[in-house]
Amino acid sequence: MRAGLLSLLLLTFIGCDDDDAGGGSVLGGACTEIGCGDAAHITILAPDDSWAGGSYQFELTLGDATHLCAAKLPGDFEVPRGSTASLSCQPTLSAWFTPKTMCTESRSGDSVSQACTPITGRWTLEISAPGTPRTLHARIERDAELLLDVQHELEYSEHRPNGPHCDPLCKQSELTLEL
Repeated sequence: MRAGLLSLLLLTFIGCDDDDAGGGSVLGGACTEIGCGDAAHITILAPDDSWAGGSYQFELTLGDATHLCAAKLPGDFEVPRGSTASLSCQPTLSAWFTPKTMCTESRSGDSVSQACTPITGRWTLEISAPGTPRTLHARIERDAELLLDVQHELEYSEHRPNGPHCDPLCKQSELTLEL
């Protein structure tokens, strides 16, 4: 009986190994509750991170869904310093300009801090599409002049933010394009 009680206590403190590929706990503790979702993330860079003024049209086809987005620059960049500037897209797509930043690190004794300042006139276009579209066709025009027309197969990597034997399993794709 004493050996049985000791075994029960031991299993209570170290946990049980769950060998299936999802859910449950891992040896030594329970899974955490970090969530994630499947998504394709595309970054579009302009030369020197400087987007020339004009009327931009973005046609982004992800899988079977075509999104038409527009921006008038520099007017659409008139946002509070350090903020992002969202694109207007139909149907809706998460697309925004993020300011490039210059960061400096300060040290005082055992502490370290970092401060980042936006660089005036320097932006990166970020696009995030839910799900796992297999292809991207991106066509970008400024004032009716074609700047980019590319097609890519999207490749996904799998992530388990709560540990190798814990749910959820998320698929993420990252692609960077340059004008």
